[in-house]
Amino acid sequence: MGLMLLLSIEETKPYMKLAKPIVDAEGNILLNKGCTLTSKAIKQLSRLGVFHIYVEDDRLGPIVIKDIIQEVTRRKCLKVTKEIMTNAKVGNVILPDKVTAIIQELLNELLTNPMILTSLTDVRLIKEYTLNHSVSVAVLAILMGYNLGLTKEELAILGIGALLHDIGKSKVSDAILDKPGKLTEEEFSQVKVHTEIGYQLLTDSKKFNQLVCNIAFQHHEKWNGSGYPRGLRGSEIHPFAQIVAIADVYDALTSDRIYRRRFLPCEALDLMASSGGQDFDPFLLQRFLESITLYPVGSVVMLNDGRIAVVIEQNRGCPARPVIRLIDSRITGTCSSNFPRFDIYDINLRENKHLTINNVLSM
Repeated sequence: MGLMLLLSIEETKPYMKLAKPIVDAEGNILLNKGCTLTSKAIKQLSRLGVFHIYVEDDRLGPIVIKDIIQEVTRRKCLKVTKEIMTNAKVGNVILPDKVTAIIQELLNELLTNPMILTSLTDVRLIKEYTLNHSVSVAVLAILMGYNLGLTKEELAILGIGALLHDIGKSKVSDAILDKPGKLTEEEFSQVKVHTEIGYQLLTDSKKFNQLVCNIAFQHHEKWNGSGYPRGLRGSEIHPFAQIVAIADVYDALTSDRIYRRRFLPCEALDLMASSGGQDFDPFLLQRFLESITLYPVGSVVMLNDGRIAVVIEQNRGCPARPVIRLIDSRITGTCSSNFPRFDIYDINLRENKHLTINNVLSM
C-alpha cells in the first residue's frame, strides 16, 4: 500500500482517496477507506467538524503504517463509551462489565506491540470530542503505565479509570460542553463539578476499584496545588490520576475543538514541558515526553535546507529525528489526477545530523 498523508480539510481535493475510514461514535462508517472524495463529501466533512483526514498517496512507495490500535477496536471502544455516557446521563447506570471487557480487549491489543512510539493522530467528528477523547486518553494512559512498569492488573485499573475519567461530564449541559466561545465563570464552575459528579457516580455503583473513582476525582488536580476540586499538591495526588491528567491534557491540545484547531504534537509537548513542576509530576511528564512522536508518520515537513519530506518511520529515543522520505522538488510528470509525480529517496535524520526539521507543512 502507498503512504498515507495527513491533510487539513482545506488541503483536500476531489478525486483524492480516503486512507482511513471516518466513523461516528456508534461505530458507523460514514465514509470508508478507499472512497474517492468529491467536492460535496469534502464540504460535508467540514460541516461535521472533521478538520483533518488521511488520504492515499501511491507515489511514495509501499510503506506499512501500524496503528496503535486497530480501527475496529477503536470503533468498539467508541460504541461502548457512548453507551456508558448516555446511560449515565439519564439513569446513573455505568455498565461495569462492559467497561471491564472493552479495557481488557484494548489492553491485550496494546500489549502485543507496546514498544511502538505513541501517535494518536485520528480522524474525529468534532461534536463527539468527549467520546473520542476518553478512548484516546485510555490508550495513552495504558501505554504510559506500561513504560512505567505497571502490572497487567494495574494497567487494567488505570485503563478503566482513564476511559471513565470524564464520566461526570454526562451531567453537564451539552450547550456548555459544545460552546464555541469562552465559558463564563458560572459555566466553568459547572464544568469543574464534573470531577466530583464522576467520583460520586463511580462510588455509588460499588462496582469499581477505589483507584478508578480517585482518577475521576483527581485528574484536574495540579502538582503545585492550583488544580481542582480540592487543591491537592505533589504526592497527595495519586500517580494514576497524574498519568491520566498528562494524557488528558496532551490529547486535548492535539485535538480539533469547536473554538480552535489542534496543536501539532511538537507544539503540545513543548507547552506541557514548559509547565513541568507546576501542573504535573516532573518524573511522570518526562517519561511521557519520551514516548510520544513529535512528527507522526504521514506528516509533511520542511527541512532546514528548504527541501520537503514525508515522515515514514520513527527512531525510538530520537523523537525529533525520524526517518523521512524526501520529495525532489523537480516535477517529472503526472502520476495521477490526485498528485504530480516526483523523485523520492529516504534519509534517516538520526544519521544525518546536519539536517533538521524546521517546519511542519501538513499533519
